[in-house]
Amino acid sequence: MLERKFYLVIATVISLLFAIMLPNFFAPLGIHFFAPPLIMALYFFRRATILWLALAAGLFLDALCISPRFGFFGTTYTVAIALIYPLRLLFFRDWLLTVPIVTLFFSLVTILSEQMFAFLFDIPGPLTTGASLIFSLLLAPLADAIWALIFFALPLGALHYYLRPKTYGKVEV
Repeated sequence: MLERKFYLVIATVISLLFAIMLPNFFAPLGIHFFAPPLIMALYFFRRATILWLALAAGLFLDALCISPRFGFFGTTYTVAIALIYPLRLLFFRDWLLTVPIVTLFFSLVTILSEQMFAFLFDIPGPLTTGASLIFSLLLAPLADAIWALIFFALPLGALHYYLRPKTYGKVEV
């Protein structure tokens, strides 16, 4: 368990660095930088703890971005995690497939909750035109899933493979 939380800490540090240094490069894609660590945390923490983590990640992004209102991302991340939390029972802890797939669902729910809160606060949301509807509901979640696969699932899976104890056919009695 401690070993897996170590990978969660690494994923969070990677997300922090990407969120600080690269938001301008990935702004057109709408990448949710903290989605993979939040998805990984679903399997380690209780519901209340993961909701607090989602709120903290969203507020961190609110502090970095010129978002519509402070607390906008914090609220949308918290709502998305609250809705996705039962989904963790349908997937195993296998990071190679689970993290990208659940990240795709997280991204989709986050975009829909962003639109809901944008409508409530009377600010422009991600689903304003037909082209943005297609992009936001199809391409952006797919970009988040590819982001999670390339920058989190594959490197952490490789790290886990190389750090695991080597038995070489030894049988413990």
